[in-house]
Amino acid sequence: MVSAFFGYVGVLMALVFFGSNFVVVKKYDSGDGFFFQLLMCAGIWTVGLVVHLIQGSPKFYPFAMLGGSLWATGNVLCVYIIQEIGMGLGLVIWGGTALLVGWATGFFGLFGLKKDELTLVWLNVLGLVFALASLVTSLFVRSTKEKKATAAGTGNEFEALPGDPDEADRKMDNALSSVNNDEKECAYSSSAKSQLYGSLAAVCAGCFFGNNFDPPTYIQEHNCAPGNKCISQYRGASSQPLDYVFAHFCGIFTMSMAIFFGYCIFKRNKPWISSELCVPAYLSGCMWA
Repeated sequence: MVSAFFGYVGVLMALVFFGSNFVVVKKYDSGDGFFFQLLMCAGIWTVGLVVHLIQGSPKFYPFAMLGGSLWATGNVLCVYIIQEIGMGLGLVIWGGTALLVGWATGFFGLFGLKKDELTLVWLNVLGLVFALASLVTSLFVRSTKEKKATAAGTGNEFEALPGDPDEADRKMDNALSSVNNDEKECAYSSSAKSQLYGSLAAVCAGCFFGNNFDPPTYIQEHNCAPGNKCISQYRGASSQPLDYVFAHFCGIFTMSMAIFFGYCIFKRNKPWISSELCVPAYLSGCMWA
């Protein structure tokens, strides 16, 4: 009963911090997202270090870092996804994919992990359906900037041409027709590619998010304890999830640094950075962790 109570307290804390960790950076320009992610992951790593010390510095398993690396890769993809297909559709695709991958891993026992022991299978599947359906509501989210941009684009941006009125009308009609046709062709081509690439990236991000806890779980389930499988290198490994937080967060921070350095090389040592973003992004990472 006590463990269940603390479990619900943990869920409540996760709801509060997961739902508000980006509020502290809302009024700051995050640029292309790479600098923001680096500082956010630094905050995540700091909290992981504190947890590691509180837990008594348990043994470090590098394999658990793989999960953090998967999460960091999926997280940086979200910047591109939002640019291509928007927050609403992006969240539905990567959230739905992560949900399906995580559910399938436990339901079928994928990647060498144990199958979930379910008393009512139909209730488990029904919960999955409801969870996926709830994600669809994100499709109806519209940002204020997007609405303003749409409204601003409806104005008349052409001025009357000097000279004969009929000639001016014909020139304007031809110009409008040409511009509209070109814009429609370019927009259709660009939109189709953006939807495709953005959707594929969202699926990849969802797969990374859905599997990011599998490596530490694999270690816990192969520690040679009674009822678990046995792999010699994981013999005696802890069964407490918190003992793997630091390794997981080290994977997040290490991958984020690798991604940022690659980004710096791509930008020819001229990355987008902002001094006023440092503290808010760091705090955002602490709240997420």
